[in-house]
Amino acid sequence: MSIVVEALPEHKDAGDFDGLVVDFVELNYHDRCRPRQIVATAGGRELALALPRGTVLTDGVVLHRDQEVVVTVVAKPEQVVRIQPEDNRELCVVAHHLGNWHRSLEALTDGSVLTEVDAPLEDWLKKHGIVYSIETRAYQPNLKGNSHD
Repeated sequence: MSIVVEALPEHKDAGDFDGLVVDFVELNYHDRCRPRQIVATAGGRELALALPRGTVLTDGVVLHRDQEVVVTVVAKPEQVVRIQPEDNRELCVVAHHLGNWHRSLEALTDGSVLTEVDAPLEDWLKKHGIVYSIETRAYQPNLKGNSHD
């Protein structure tokens, strides 16, 4: 039987989990953007997510908590493009194009940008001589492309 999750509990501090079994569900970015789905935890629990439209789950968020167990989200490592702009002008060009393509991105403190991998983006980066690499890591976008809804 599934645990139905229709709203996220407000308990976010790991210190609040004393005495509880801590379980987790590992989801990539695409799956963390799907508010309605069935997921399985590492401990074998099944959760039916029925969250409000537009909900995007982040690493560490609590999905379920009761007297015995707490279930959190873990951002699953996935392939991403790490773009290392040469200067602010190049950063603006990259950000502008990613926005036009409705791409989410994660702006890092070192000035680089992460986004999802695909061949057209790699072709565009190569064509414009922009330095990039492919990495496997948790992807946590902090800027989301506009879907013009």
